[in-house]
Amino acid sequence: MMKPLFEQIRRFWRTLEGTLQIAQQGREQLRGVLETGEDSPERTALFEALLQAEINGGAEAVYQELDQRGGRLDPQLPDAAKTFLQQDHILGNKEIEAAVVGLIENIAICLQDYPRGRREQNVAIAILLYGLVLEARPPERLPDKWAQTQNNLGSAYLYLPTGDRAAHLQQAIKCYENALTVRKPDTAPLDWAMTQNNLGLAYLYLPTGDRAAHLQQAIKCYNKALTVWKPDTAP
Repeated sequence: MMKPLFEQIRRFWRTLEGTLQIAQQGREQLRGVLETGEDSPERTALFEALLQAEINGGAEAVYQELDQRGGRLDPQLPDAAKTFLQQDHILGNKEIEAAVVGLIENIAICLQDYPRGRREQNVAIAILLYGLVLEARPPERLPDKWAQTQNNLGSAYLYLPTGDRAAHLQQAIKCYENALTVRKPDTAPLDWAMTQNNLGLAYLYLPTGDRAAHLQQAIKCYNKALTVWKPDTAP
């Protein structure tokens, strides 16, 4: 029974790779548009290379691609992702569009965790990519995916190493609270516990305001997570 499903998955990924090839072959047609805007063909080529790496080998392949480029990232890489996503042969196929959006989120996760290059830039680009994913995943249409991306976006703000630390953590708290409007202990207990734990971290690190109140809130979040995370089931 597994073989038909496996073949279906293989056909789907071949279709997605074909979509990427179409985009690469059509880059000359896009060149005029890209050169008159904020994007560039080179930036689009980098995004497509990361997309192909994610398809072929996940995070390890993405990191290898980045390493080969000296760990350098273009700050406007999200613009290339948006341009790619807006091409007719992607927007015209909802299944392919959803898959590409998912890959963009995976790339954002990779950039957020990438151990080389400028970390503050890596995380900032990941944040912009998450924003693009959220545009494609409205909560009324894809609530679970929306909550997942809100949780990931919160974690990016949580670990953003530069700028206004308090503002970043307040944004992280907002993202986690958004995720918790969908993630509930009775319907998605593991996801709910994860986000509660993350929310606790945000309050733990929050450097401004009433420190005692923040720590009490962190304790409350951790205790909620512990109603699901048990030593016998999730040691």
